[in-house]
Amino acid sequence: GRRPDMSMVGIRAVAPCHLTHLTNQGVQSSMCHAIIVDAKLWGLLYCHHLSPLYVPFERRVACQMATEVLAQQVKQLQINDEARERERTRSVRAAILQRLRESNDPVQAFAAGDSGLQSLMDCDGAAAVYNGQVVARGCTPKEAQIRALVE
Repeated sequence: GRRPDMSMVGIRAVAPCHLTHLTNQGVQSSMCHAIIVDAKLWGLLYCHHLSPLYVPFERRVACQMATEVLAQQVKQLQINDEARERERTRSVRAAILQRLRESNDPVQAFAAGDSGLQSLMDCDGAAAVYNGQVVARGCTPKEAQIRALVE
């Protein structure tokens, strides 16, 4: 039957096509450590040497630890980016709601200044249709096409 799962084995054979690639580069030895973020491969720490090189166990462990620290840093950067995006989205949404509260005409509130919808949805254009009135901002279809989409 089943082949053994070798995914966590530190030393294993290299694919023949990879050996050809290394030979073409003049590489005699290589070492690779996976950078795993959220249980997914994010990147590789890949080391080449032009002559055969034995890397002691302690150095291999140190490289593995370096990739784990790097993975933690990448994860923290992702968390920070997500928090900034949530705050930006919250701020834009609050501004849109405030503008709508201050206006008797939601279409005019959309038309006046930067509605924020385009940045909220990361789009090149937006259109609002209310009581038959069409207001378009940015790159949008023609008014007749917008009306056809709504109907």
